[in-house]
Amino acid sequence: AEKKINKISISYTWQKTNRTKVVKVMGRKIDAPRPDVVELSWVKNTTLEGFKKENHNPTADELAQTSAEIDKKTTELNQQGKASKDATDKAAEIGKDAMKNFSVEEVTGVGEYAVFTNTKFAGMPVRELVVYYNGLSFKLMVDLSDDAKINDEKAIALAKQIIKEKLQ
Repeated sequence: AEKKINKISISYTWQKTNRTKVVKVMGRKIDAPRPDVVELSWVKNTTLEGFKKENHNPTADELAQTSAEIDKKTTELNQQGKASKDATDKAAEIGKDAMKNFSVEEVTGVGEYAVFTNTKFAGMPVRELVVYYNGLSFKLMVDLSDDAKINDEKAIALAKQIIKEKLQ
């Protein structure tokens, strides 16, 4: 396994499979290798209230407000000459698409509160288990199978093991 550590995460990657994923490169779709990955990230202190505020399905009002804030910031960057109109338009499109493609599913029996978050960034779906336990939150991304149910089960088992062995 290859181990990578940075300021917000630790991940392990294995190239032992023949799995592939379709990705777009310069407008063309190609089959790229898809390694097995387990990642622990965004370990931080928080409250249950703060956790739920960060990890919920956005309302129509929240989406509209976020869209307006993105528009405001991109206009500001254009007016200040810090970014081109093409660049800010593309950034705004990516940001707004990311918000539209975000959803949360509650998970029972893991920590004090847990959810799976689903996002799609640059066309690639990402599913993470986000757990709150005893004033601490963390995210787990497990991609070991093409079967999402297996990945979910492994993420839940790992979260329970982290809580049992490291947080109790």
